[in-house]
Amino acid sequence: MTTTRRCLFIAAPGGGPWSAALCRGMRADGWEVTGTMPPGVAPDLMLLARGSASAWVFQGPAGPRPDAARLEQADLVLCASARALPGMRAAGARRVLHLPLCSELAETALPEAAAAPYCALSGDDGPGRIEGVFALFPEGLGFLTRRQQIRVAGALGLALPADPRWRPFAATNAARFQAMGPLSREGLARFYQGARAALLPITAAGCAGADIADALVAGCPVIATSRVLEETGALPDGVLGAGVWAADTPQAFRALVRAALAGDLARPGPGLREAFSPQRFAAVLGAAVAALAPG
Repeated sequence: MTTTRRCLFIAAPGGGPWSAALCRGMRADGWEVTGTMPPGVAPDLMLLARGSASAWVFQGPAGPRPDAARLEQADLVLCASARALPGMRAAGARRVLHLPLCSELAETALPEAAAAPYCALSGDDGPGRIEGVFALFPEGLGFLTRRQQIRVAGALGLALPADPRWRPFAATNAARFQAMGPLSREGLARFYQGARAALLPITAAGCAGADIADALVAGCPVIATSRVLEETGALPDGVLGAGVWAADTPQAFRALVRAALAGDLARPGPGLREAFSPQRFAAVLGAAVAALAPG
């Protein structure tokens, strides 16, 4: 008779594709997955997930801050930020697993789409993304021609024009900017497939691994800051400079955007769908959990 073991699973914001992959894999192996600690019940294993180097977010009712004691209690700490790994270990985490990149688009039928003269930017309205846009495009979007655009999906597309720093360049930006609103999984696939590049002008702490994986799976080149790549950690061999580019100054970032819009940045190959698939993620995480499982 198989005994169901209980696992305390505390997810990062919104769960993400890796969260779904984890739950599927663990349930298939006979685990009961829960996002909260039932009163008086001690889990066989406790998994603690950290989404980025700057914030902890718990799924379920608000609880105590995950201090060193919580880190020491966890059988396995899941960390999406490569930059945060040393801090996790120094704070007392016994075992830390850096989460591999994962994209739900790897399970999505991708449409055939000819690249149009726009770059794609997607994300929430958090300060890391907003500040990055104004830091790397301090003079607005006038460096683009009137036929070129930066299209922005998600809450970020509404937050940028509402920022006072946008107003001096509003007239210039109008023809060169388009807010796309929230996108479905299929819409996001089309968004990246049609773009000349995906932009990640993030200058503060925060993970963007899912954005990188989504864009690369859709065959879209990525232009990011070094900070983003430090947070993300290792990428598949051969991707840097052939699918992913980094720039940290306004001049260098704009130069890469212009190169992408001119069609001068190579698009990544199709093999990344498997590298970033939820199945591969589940296999990596499943092996780590199996190594801890009692019995």
